[in-house]
Amino acid sequence: MPGTRRAMLATAAAIGLDLGLGLGPHGRAGAQPGSAPLRLLVGYPAGGGTDLVARALAERLGRVLGQPVVADNRPGANTIIATQAALAAPADGATLLQAGSATLVVNPLLYRRLPYDADRDLVTLAISNGVPLVVVVNPSLPAATLAELTALARARAAGPEGPVPFASNGLGNPTHLAAEMYAAQAGLRLTHVPFQGSSRALVSVLAGDTPLMVDTIGSALPYIRDGRLRALAVTTPQRLAVLPQVPTVAEQGFPGFDASFWYGIAVSVRVPPATRQRLHAALAEAMADAGFNTLLANLGLAPEPPRSLAELASFVTADRARWAGVIRASGITLE
Repeated sequence: MPGTRRAMLATAAAIGLDLGLGLGPHGRAGAQPGSAPLRLLVGYPAGGGTDLVARALAERLGRVLGQPVVADNRPGANTIIATQAALAAPADGATLLQAGSATLVVNPLLYRRLPYDADRDLVTLAISNGVPLVVVVNPSLPAATLAELTALARARAAGPEGPVPFASNGLGNPTHLAAEMYAAQAGLRLTHVPFQGSSRALVSVLAGDTPLMVDTIGSALPYIRDGRLRALAVTTPQRLAVLPQVPTVAEQGFPGFDASFWYGIAVSVRVPPATRQRLHAALAEAMADAGFNTLLANLGLAPEPPRSLAELASFVTADRARWAGVIRASGITLE
């Protein structure tokens, strides 16, 4: 990977003065007089883990470029509002979009009339981090393992109580889809209870009103540690360093199970290729910052290795294929 990063920086050095910036003596960008700030549009509210990552990356990208990068929150509609704003902006590379699984993978599969085409309109410049998920239950639910949860859910679905309800961060959210993936592979019926955001869903699970949830590790970890939630499994292929005692879903009878998701940075396809390459190289340097990776670790998030633009495009295509079957099986469609 170091060789990949050096190649990216060499490309940036060869490109030169895109966006009114020059490159300093060590391949780092130097500010030019009158350079305007760049904007990083974030499709989520301020203050959450996703926003913290976006702001930390914006700060470090600004250092690499030698000019400010300002995070601009445009929450709503499963990142569609922020995406439309990014596509409507001038195609000069000064407007970036925090784009991940929802924007580039899930929305194109869920929405019948999406106001953008992820492949035609957007180019992925970086994947900043993976987002591990964890299956959690209220401790009042008599299940200490995924096998016990599966047996309990199967029995309840066949009895007078009906299917076990599970909370999510919203219809079509990756936390919803991860639970659907588990239910499909286990041959279960569960009842989906969507909420607007993780905090509201967690309140319901903590109260025992909705006893089950698949949540991001960053949101659930404090409650797992203080005993108010019981962690049954993580959805990543390997165990997590922050929860080493919690087995994966794959270990518990579901080989190959992987329901993690990710965040990255994209721009309009109308941005000139040379500018895309330059931003791509600068983002790789920003993501290599030790402080940024420490922040990810503290949030329970997984850093991602640098990838070429072609590798990023292939990654998005493969991830969309992975989720397509889950969404078809669930029958979820959105307008």
